[in-house]
Amino acid sequence: MSNFIDYIKKNRNKHFKELPLNEVDIASINELSYLPIGEALSNTEKKQFIPIKQLEKENHLFFKQTNYNFMTTKERVILYQNILDSKRFGDIEIGYYVNDINLDIEKQFSAMIFRLPSINHTQVVFRGTDDSLIGWKEDAKMTYMKTIPSHQSALNYLTSFLNDWQGQVVVSGHSKGGNLALYATSMIKEILQEKVTAIYTFDSPGHYQSLLDASSYHNIKDKIISIMPKESIVGVMLKPDLDSKIVESKSFAFFQHNISQWQVKENQFLPAKDATIISKALEDTFKLWQKELSRKELETFFNIFFDLFFDIGVESLDDIKNNKRKTLAHLLKEIVNLRPKEKKIMRKSLRTMIIIFNHKAIEKALDYRPEIGKEFLEWILSDKED
Repeated sequence: MSNFIDYIKKNRNKHFKELPLNEVDIASINELSYLPIGEALSNTEKKQFIPIKQLEKENHLFFKQTNYNFMTTKERVILYQNILDSKRFGDIEIGYYVNDINLDIEKQFSAMIFRLPSINHTQVVFRGTDDSLIGWKEDAKMTYMKTIPSHQSALNYLTSFLNDWQGQVVVSGHSKGGNLALYATSMIKEILQEKVTAIYTFDSPGHYQSLLDASSYHNIKDKIISIMPKESIVGVMLKPDLDSKIVESKSFAFFQHNISQWQVKENQFLPAKDATIISKALEDTFKLWQKELSRKELETFFNIFFDLFFDIGVESLDDIKNNKRKTLAHLLKEIVNLRPKEKKIMRKSLRTMIIIFNHKAIEKALDYRPEIGKEFLEWILSDKED
């Protein structure tokens, strides 16, 4: 089965009049946001639209890329190469690039806009979490904070652009980027919401009920297209009240978060029959975990968790990948040296999640095999001895 790279290769010479813009095109453009294309823009170019072919010619960005990392993956580089080599995307431009990492307020925010002048397509893309641990810590704050620092940045960014932009736009984001896209389009003024034709979220966590109940959210709800793999982990955190399209993936568990693993048939992602038992169990687990633990307990847990890495000098996922054994050894030492109160919080938080997940996983399995009987579920989860 093919993926979006195969799709781009197959349709490289097809104009959009022959094959209209679709969800695979949108996702492919969105994936470009993870590559350091915007970094090649000068300060004067960042608020202009510059042809990516021009940037490539001047900077030789990726064609000789061999040192792949968390952001610049092999699949994204191949996608980039094939997009630039195609007639379909030959005129693609980038502009309005922002990359803001603020350690003081623990924020990782990045956004950019891609244009296809030939069809007047403008796509505002909010980048997902990069490899910085600050970015992942900000993500964790979604479990106990209704808004995170990047939410305000996303709102300011979209408001500023749409105030100046005369045409219509599509807004998209993968993972955290989709969460930001949903927040920003929900919170902008109604007159600006009218400029947004669609919001694409790719395996993105949702929001607290207070946002979902707001009238401004309901103004754009019908424009949201949510797509996630059948064994989603990230996308079932704070899952919004949306009928997401569940799609097939060649990988499993967290690796399904990578869009390059999603299967493509013709001009769409291949629909799956249903989410997996694991994904459904995790969705319920995240909901109950947040109910069982107070916001203060969740905040303390994540502060301790990420400080364990910061204290040993680990600042990114690539740091962990490049020094696995050394990182693990230092990490275990830091865990042993935790104060009793910190150990208690860590133990309670992790134990609660494991118990809930085990319960929900069995419960979901029984939904698929009801003949096993509810008596078995009660017995296996009971603290009573036979």
